[in-house]
This record gives sequence, C-alpha cells and structure tokens, in this order.
Amino acid sequence: MNSGCYQKGHIPWIKGKKIKKICLYCGKEFVSTDSNGSIGRRKYCSARCSGLSTGFKVGQTKGNNNIMWKGNKVGYHGLHCWLTRNYGQPKQCVVCGENRPNKRYEWANISKKYKRDITDWIRMCKKCHNDYDKVNAWQNKKRANGTVNVASKIGGN
Repeated sequence: MNSGCYQKGHIPWIKGKKIKKICLYCGKEFVSTDSNGSIGRRKYCSARCSGLSTGFKVGQTKGNNNIMWKGNKVGYHGLHCWLTRNYGQPKQCVVCGENRPNKRYEWANISKKYKRDITDWIRMCKKCHNDYDKVNAWQNKKRANGTVNVASKIGGN
C-alpha cells in the first residue's frame, strides 16, 4: 500500500499556506496562494497588472504595429478575419436586399485579388455570393454560366 500523498484524507503540504506580497506594478498588497506548487512566485496582484508591466497599452500591438503583421501578404482566412474584426459580420445583402437575421451573409471580394481594402469587398448573402463567384455550393465546382448578373448590381466587371 502506498503511504504517500494519495491516501484518503491526506492534506497536501501547500494547503493553507499563504504569503503576503507587494505587486511590482501597482504596489498593492496581495496574498499569493498558488495551488500548483509555485507558492510565492507571483509578482503581480492580477493578470491586468502583469500585462501592464510589459509597457504595452491595450491596442498598441494591433495592425501594422504587431510583429506578426503580414500586410498585403495575408492569407484567405486571415483577411476574412480582419474584415469581420474591423467591419463586423455582414447582416444584409447589397445585391438582393435580403436582411433576415437567420440567413447567412458573407464578405465577397469584387476584384478577386483579395486586397486589404474595404472598397474591394461587398456584403452578400450566400446565394448571391455563389452566383457571383459562379460556384455550385453542393459540388464546389465552377458553374458553366452564372444565373444572375451580380456584377451589374454592384457596378463592377
């Protein structure tokens, strides 16, 4: 039988141990009661103070200030995430005027060059977007001929 710490009723050595410390950022006194064996290792009273201690302010590392910023070399998914984050999820279709809340709306690229420019994007419902790209949604293949002339409605091509 194991006489170690896994017996019923055993109290871990760290249980109840508390150390009073001073936050290195705000100077507030806090109690360090880490339960993962790192008792007394904390330097800050909160995650907020820990983040502020690095010198970065909220929003300071957004956009081209971020070291991971790719600019116009961004991929398909990253560009769509950027659009949604900066301009929101589309809630209506510019082509057919549909705005029902239970319908799916997407950002559609006009020039097919996927530029990081809002004037190169338009909000469309899934059906109009498929018609514009001439894609059959069920088979994911290019259609021989588009059923709707979407380009005339948005002023392109």
